[in-house]
Amino acid sequence: LAPIEAAIGNAEQLGPEATPGTAIARREHARIELDSGEPRLILDAIAEFEQMNSLSAFAFHESKLIERIVRNRHLDAGLRAGLIEVLSRKKAKPVLPILERLDPDDADVFVVALYARAALGRPASTRELEGYLVSTDARIRAAAVRGLTFTGDPHAVEVIGRVSVEDRKSTRLNSSHIPLSRMPP
Repeated sequence: LAPIEAAIGNAEQLGPEATPGTAIARREHARIELDSGEPRLILDAIAEFEQMNSLSAFAFHESKLIERIVRNRHLDAGLRAGLIEVLSRKKAKPVLPILERLDPDDADVFVVALYARAALGRPASTRELEGYLVSTDARIRAAAVRGLTFTGDPHAVEVIGRVSVEDRKSTRLNSSHIPLSRMPP
């Protein structure tokens, strides 16, 4: 509780990012909030990141902390996606390895991570996404299809078309089956 109270006290003293000292203090404040694991403080850390001029470099411990937050399945997916989105907008290239290793447990987080990778100059490859196109989770498949649009690969259009046709066939076949419990006697 003491670090959180200290972070809140320090935040009240921070103004616009006018000096290098203010930028360092704002970043440390955001780190403490992320480290708390509390959703409200993580949201405040995201707001702190949004106000920073630059996030071009991270210390090792900062990268590990961001990875822990992004991978935490107990945190709201919107919160995790919001952190990825802000880091992407701030051109935080050090998060690329984290995003490349991300296991897509949630479609919203997955699609934001794929967009962030593309925005940071290292989009997922068509080959990398093909495994997700056969997922049993329709939302993960849809996120992978969206990710294909970020690749810039001309072959991606063909893959999207193939997946679309396969999904329509699968839906049509599944909807034509009548469960045994509904069969007339």
